[in-house]
Amino acid sequence: MDSRSAIKVQFMKEYARKDFPAITVKALCASTPVARTTFYSYFNNTDDVRCEIEDELIRGLIAVSEKVSGGDMAGMDFTVFMDETEQYIRDNWSDIYLFLVKQPNLRYIRKWKDAIKANFFRSFSEAITKEVKGTGVTVTAICPGPTATGFEKAAAMKNGSAMFRRPASAATVAEAGFRAMERGKVLLYQGAFTKLAGFGERIAPRSVTRKFARKMNH
Repeated sequence: MDSRSAIKVQFMKEYARKDFPAITVKALCASTPVARTTFYSYFNNTDDVRCEIEDELIRGLIAVSEKVSGGDMAGMDFTVFMDETEQYIRDNWSDIYLFLVKQPNLRYIRKWKDAIKANFFRSFSEAITKEVKGTGVTVTAICPGPTATGFEKAAAMKNGSAMFRRPASAATVAEAGFRAMERGKVLLYQGAFTKLAGFGERIAPRSVTRKFARKMNH
């Protein structure tokens, strides 16, 4: 196992038994063990370690849909997709549990939700649209972006997160979704910010999107 991987493995062991703020670079290096100069050649701090592990888990989830679909999301076998997704979650449940349940953090929860939306709901909508074509039935998936629903207040994000400084109202999002449905639109990115973010996510390096997400969530 290389040093970078060893650091991440040890981090998850520490994360399972300590509160995140109690995990220090010094202690993590001692328990791995690696020199601190080695640690800093890979990461800036312990949050970088956590963030990289989060991203790896999400990329694994995305890889499931890419593997099953073979590039044809609309024609994908959803029974196989669901089986493969469930198996991936089972295989990685110990790590997923730590991030979602034992020491949940909003950043990972948002990444998880976004990955599920991107690789299930959008794909499912596209597949259903293909199946019901010509029947008069339409399917529309909405990617709403920042929306004032009360979630941001409960998560204490309204004043601190850039995402919720100018959120759309729930009524605005619902109206846009209804109009998109009437037009037979399969996928709606509500608002310029969401369209830009969706496009940027496809073309930007992961290191850039990770920094952007961190900034938006704090």
